[in-house]
Order: sequence, then C-alpha cells, then structure tokens
Amino acid sequence: MSFVALGILKISIFSELDMIRMSLGPVLLTITGSIALLIEHFQLTEKYKQHATPIKILGAFSAIIVGFLASAITDTTISEFTTVNASNFPESQKILTFVVTVGIWIYIAVCASMVIYCLIALITTIKVIAADLYLDRKSLDKFGLCSATPKKNERNKNLYPLATLMLGTTITTVAPLQYFMKIDSDSINGVVKTLIVEASFHLDPGICNISAPPNSAMALLPFRQAAVAIPDPKLKYRFIVVECSRTLANPVQTTTSR
Repeated sequence: MSFVALGILKISIFSELDMIRMSLGPVLLTITGSIALLIEHFQLTEKYKQHATPIKILGAFSAIIVGFLASAITDTTISEFTTVNASNFPESQKILTFVVTVGIWIYIAVCASMVIYCLIALITTIKVIAADLYLDRKSLDKFGLCSATPKKNERNKNLYPLATLMLGTTITTVAPLQYFMKIDSDSINGVVKTLIVEASFHLDPGICNISAPPNSAMALLPFRQAAVAIPDPKLKYRFIVVECSRTLANPVQTTTSR
C-alpha cells in the first residue's frame, strides 16, 4: 500500500519528488519484514544455536577481512586525494574506515540477498512440483526443504510465506542497486573530501604565512610542511602541499630569578 500511495502522489500532486528517496522508508520496512519472516519460516534461530561455533568463527574471519579491505581502501583514497601519506590524518582514517566498512557490509548483504532469492525460488518451485505429484514427507526430507510438503488442499497456504519472501528479497536486491545508480562518483568523491577536511584540516593557512582563498583549511605535516584544502566549485576541494614557514608572533620569554 505504501508503494501505491507513493505512486498516486507522484502522478497527482508531487510530480517533482524523487521516487527513489521517497521509497526509502517503505523499502526499509519491507527489508526488515522480509528478514523477520525469513528467520521465522526457516527457523534460523534454532539452526544458529545448533551451529553457533562455526558461525562465530566465520563471522570473526569475515570481520577481519572486511576491516583489512576497508583500511586499505581508506588509506589509498586519502593518499590519492591529498597526495600525502594517510597516516598523517588519523581522524580521517577512523571516520572513512567506518564508512567504507558499512559500505562493504551493505554490498555483501545485497549479494547475499541475490543468493537467498535464488534459493527461495528453487525451494518454491520444488514444493509446487512436489505438491502436485503428492510426494511423501520422506522424499522431501532428502531435499532439505526444512518442512514436509503439505497436502494439495493446503499447498497455497504454505506457499504464501515463500511467495512473500520472494517479493521481499526481490525488493531487497533491486532497491539498493537503484540507490547506487542514483549516486555518481563525483558526489561520492565530494563527500569523501568533505569528511577528510572536516576531520583533519582545522588550521588557518595564515599560520604558515600562506595566502589561500577564503574557507581554505590547513593541516600541519612533518618536516615543516603543510597540506592545504582549497574549495573548488567542481572538485569540492583540491589539496596542495606547501612549505610551512611558521613564526611565533609573540614569542614567550622566560627569565630565571636568582
């Protein structure tokens, strides 16, 4: 009903609204409901309890691999944008690593939903054929379909959850892809550069006697150098590395009383 209401609003009143953004709420609700139904229908909680140890080990290895990839992608991105070793911007590393990690897990979830969709479609097809051919319970157990095929007059009732899951996994797979298509690389680069500047560039270039456009920001580097982030209408920010000839305006003098 939510999607129908959005369609009516799109056609009649809010024709200029972006359907992708408006559908975010219903899509999230659909994904959440599909996950809950998937857990309930296939009794995944019980299966997790039976295989908790290998699942935890697999999860730990997955987390390590994802963390390693996120760290590598973060360091490469920061170095490419700033032309400076990423270790000079530890705060940017932390923030971007978190963002990249979330992105990787979302990508994994989308790929997993594709696999789940194929499995559910296969199970549904087998159950329909099995119900039509009156296969007995023992035959179905060999297929590992989690439950026996019902009698023919109960077939539709038992196929409703699977049909709902197929619809839910379809939306779970297609919706993120549509969102990704709406995001262009320039926008992503602009957001990443903004995060780098907001996290690590907090100084005024004037401290190093550097003339820079308004709203420029600077970060100090080793060996009397500095990285300056200059606003750019197309690139969001461009980065340069300059010499920092910093001098103290009011040097502190200490005296020793005897």
